[in-house]
Amino acid sequence: MSFETSVKFVVYDLMKYFSKQPGDIRCCPVCGSPLSRSNIDPSKPVSDDLSYPSFIPIHDFSHLYECRACQWWAVRESWSLCEMYKDFDFLIVGEAEGPGTASENKNQQVMPWKQVMQNEHLYDGARYLSDVLGKLFVGGEKK
Repeated sequence: MSFETSVKFVVYDLMKYFSKQPGDIRCCPVCGSPLSRSNIDPSKPVSDDLSYPSFIPIHDFSHLYECRACQWWAVRESWSLCEMYKDFDFLIVGEAEGPGTASENKNQQVMPWKQVMQNEHLYDGARYLSDVLGKLFVGGEKK
């Protein structure tokens, strides 16, 4: 199935960068402001993995980080498939929007991250995390 979105984002595989799972993101990488964090429903790929009880799936979290100052956003998801000995930890980073676009989206209850979370191939081709972003995480040890 093809998935198209007008939302610009990039996905990072945190398991490839960190030797120890890090904590939260300290601050906005664009403007340095504090971030809000909220729990959200799992993405389509995580929901699909969780639907296979034979894999013994464990959903650790799906968090949305938002910067109220510049509209930067990110989603982080962590889950495990115990039967397969696989742990996953991904960060989805959205492109900050202009003030007009962000206000219009909030008024219409259309959040850009919601569209991204429906992409069934969301984590295909995830990138290696940059050091700039890596330094923003609390704890965690780089490999």
